[in-house]
Amino acid sequence: LDEHKDDYKVSLSDDEEKSIEDAAKKFTDSNDSAAKDTVSGDEKTVKKVLELLTLQKKMETAMTADVDTNVSDEEAAQKKMQYVLFSTKTTGSDGKSTDMSDDEKAEVKKKAEDFQKDAASAEDFSVFATAVGASATDLTFDSDTTSPNEDLIKAADKLKEGEVTDLIDGDSSYFVARLDKEVDEDATEETRQSIIEQRKDDLYDETLDGWKEGIEWAVKEKVWDDVNFDNLFTTIKDTETESTTEQATE
Repeated sequence: LDEHKDDYKVSLSDDEEKSIEDAAKKFTDSNDSAAKDTVSGDEKTVKKVLELLTLQKKMETAMTADVDTNVSDEEAAQKKMQYVLFSTKTTGSDGKSTDMSDDEKAEVKKKAEDFQKDAASAEDFSVFATAVGASATDLTFDSDTTSPNEDLIKAADKLKEGEVTDLIDGDSSYFVARLDKEVDEDATEETRQSIIEQRKDDLYDETLDGWKEGIEWAVKEKVWDDVNFDNLFTTIKDTETESTTEQATE
């Protein structure tokens, strides 16, 4: 990126250089020699790293500035449904899931069939689901969606707003869904932006890959020999446990 920055008229401003210098100095002033030696954290190195990180962000913006941002409504379109899942598995106290008996499965299927029969005329799909001891889940989707069940997606994709699917038989559950929106505007716009960002990522990666092909790489064995993974550590803390321990100690 540094070698190609002139191609994109990218450089660091005086303010950016000043901020980097201040940050590098603050880092070296705030850490002892042993800590800095461990991470190669002398002021010169920290400054260079911060320069390259800042440059990387600016280059990424410049390199993807001309990406095609035209995404058709058809490509971005997302529909919205509510669906209810009637499971034929039970979960024990040990958290493990097991299949219901055949009689229990038959009861679940009858419950799902009754729900499907009356769901289309229900004023509120979610409230109606709650009334029969189930719960409705919102889902935005398109024809490429596969979760929670491909047959459910295919069936819902054929509906018009307000229509309900037939009973969908899954591996260990039954599904019933109602299409709420043939076009969900918010989800469609999010998908549009996601497609644009993916195009930018692809262009950025492809450009970098092209540049890498023209570079000769060499491993400095002497430096690499100093790298080890013996001292592993984590900074993740269980704050709830710590708080309880502190209170117990007090």
